[in-house]
Amino acid sequence: RNIGCSRGQGIEASLRDELAHGWRLQLGITHLQADFRDGAGGCGALSCSSSRIPGVPRDYGALRLEHGDALGWRGGVELDAAGAVAVDDRNSAFAPGYLRTGVDAGYGVQMGDARLHLSLRIDNLFNRRIIGSVIVNDSNGRYYEPAPGRSWMLGARLEL
Repeated sequence: RNIGCSRGQGIEASLRDELAHGWRLQLGITHLQADFRDGAGGCGALSCSSSRIPGVPRDYGALRLEHGDALGWRGGVELDAAGAVAVDDRNSAFAPGYLRTGVDAGYGVQMGDARLHLSLRIDNLFNRRIIGSVIVNDSNGRYYEPAPGRSWMLGARLEL
């Protein structure tokens, strides 16, 4: 199946700033209108004209607030969100949007000429059930793939 003309237009913005000593903020947002402009083959009786291109959310954003430096304690909180996503050319179904939270903490220590960094990260802090990806135009209608639930990561890095 081929679809005729499509168009994508949007806007992106990002911001990085040091709010106060040791406090940093990062923000990124995207709005994208990705649409089919005419239909060809594959949309049947339903028109694909001006429908959303499947698998592409209209809106996405990420925000991170962190405090601390490379040595000593540091930590941060992240929010990322995406809007609903069409799962097929006809836009007959959508995966819902989501808001996900992550947190991290770490400690860095100088050991002679080396530095040791220990860290802990928790993604999907509130263990929300969300759709992580879609299988576009799946012939059996099984479009949705779940994202992982809450996950933990412990880390250690030695810089020589």
